[in-house]
Amino acid sequence: MQSSISVHCKKDNLKSIRAFLGSKLQEASISDSDINLIVLAVDEICANIIIHSNKCDESKVMDLEIQCILESSTLKINLLDEGEFFDFSLYQESTLQSLVEQEKKGGLGLKLVRKIMDQIEFSKLGERNLCTMIKKVQMNYFTPSF
Repeated sequence: MQSSISVHCKKDNLKSIRAFLGSKLQEASISDSDINLIVLAVDEICANIIIHSNKCDESKVMDLEIQCILESSTLKINLLDEGEFFDFSLYQESTLQSLVEQEKKGGLGLKLVRKIMDQIEFSKLGERNLCTMIKKVQMNYFTPSF
């Protein structure tokens, strides 16, 4: 399952990304609870791509490629974009206390993503940025009742 979506670089388009990904994950028979968590994690990373990597430049069309690879019960999601690179090795997670003291609105997104996903990595793939997220998922297996 490999798909891509192109959207203008504004936060309103996160809804389209969530719907797009949710439908792809449903087609793969992943459990609803895992779909909700995965969509939340991908939404947070995509928001960061729009806000930080692309500076919310609404005139810019953001070509975001979403690759979903499901092997057994392990889902790997690759997000590829062409904005500014995020060097995860330099990231320092804020504490809740420091965010409250600074009266800062954001700052907990990556912490949330790290709780939801089993693994997250940021790298470069040629000229593109690559965010890879991995999660063990539960599958919906329907048993017909006779």
